[in-house]
Amino acid sequence: MVAELSNAIRKQRWIVVTGWVPHWKFARWKLRFLDDPKNIFGGKEEIHTIVRLGLKEDMPKVYRFLDNYNWAPEDLEQMMIWIQEDQGMYPGEKALRYMRYHEDQIQSWLD
Repeated sequence: MVAELSNAIRKQRWIVVTGWVPHWKFARWKLRFLDDPKNIFGGKEEIHTIVRLGLKEDMPKVYRFLDNYNWAPEDLEQMMIWIQEDQGMYPGEKALRYMRYHEDQIQSWLD
C-alpha cells in the first residue's frame, strides 16, 4: 500500500489508500482522510496504557510515569518515520533523538 502511494505521489497521480493514525506516511506526505458521512469506517481510535492490578500501590513512580505518558499522533508519527527511515541507528539512538527534540514533553512524563 505504501509503495503504491509513494509511486502515485512521485508520478503526481491521484490515489486512494486505506489509512490510520498514527502512521508514518502522514509525517512523510501531506495526506488527508476522505469524508465518511455514514461512518462506514468507524470513528477515531484511541490508544490507552494498561497496567497490571496493584501496580499503583507496588510501584507508584512507575505508575505515575505511565499515567503521564502520552503523545500526540503527530509526535508518534515523527518517531515512526525516523524508525522507518533506518539510517543505521539503533532503536535506542532513535529514542534519544526523539528525547532531545521533545525535552519538555519527556520531562512532563517524569514529573
